[in-house]
Amino acid sequence: MSEGVLDQPCSPEMAEQYAALGRFVTVFEDTVNLVRTATIGLLASNRRSEKLVSIAFHSSVMTAAPLFQVFRAVVGQIATDEAFGYPKQQGQDILSVMNQIAGAFDAIQQTRNSLLHGTWEVGWCGEPGNGLAVFSVTRLKPSRTGLSRAEVPSSPEELTEWGDRCVALQVLIERVVQAVATHPVPELESLFTRTEQGWLPSTGREDPS
Repeated sequence: MSEGVLDQPCSPEMAEQYAALGRFVTVFEDTVNLVRTATIGLLASNRRSEKLVSIAFHSSVMTAAPLFQVFRAVVGQIATDEAFGYPKQQGQDILSVMNQIAGAFDAIQQTRNSLLHGTWEVGWCGEPGNGLAVFSVTRLKPSRTGLSRAEVPSSPEELTEWGDRCVALQVLIERVVQAVATHPVPELESLFTRTEQGWLPSTGREDPS
């Protein structure tokens, strides 16, 4: 951290930078908590067992990556194991949705890790009040060719986009949980739509009221 940086007044640009980072970190942790609570719900048969299962899932070793790994495996087991009575074709579709979710979650997690473990330079770009809310984050990683610099967001707009990705991912995760936890198994068309860009939440769901 630069000498005296804590004594600098917080410009509008700096406030925007800190706010964008805070929102992204918050929605990412919301996503992690959704994965945790969803997995506990799928594994626990009643309130008593839920308390016991929760002990394991709140361990300090259960960070984002292992939590998601377990969630993915639990969903896959339900969707493909005949003992759970899940329709075969729907099970394959759920695995496809989970593949998409896994790719998105991994990208978001790597970005979050690079941001939080990087060296930040938050402040004015040029003269104070020039309206440029761009910051610098340095995150070096060892590779087979030596040190390389991780690509990370460099503006509040980019951080907002990553936060929006988290929110969109939460919707898909919630619908996967609904698909594997609801009996009888709901029609997947009511939950998901398959497009050229991948799986999206269906928008034509009927209002139960």
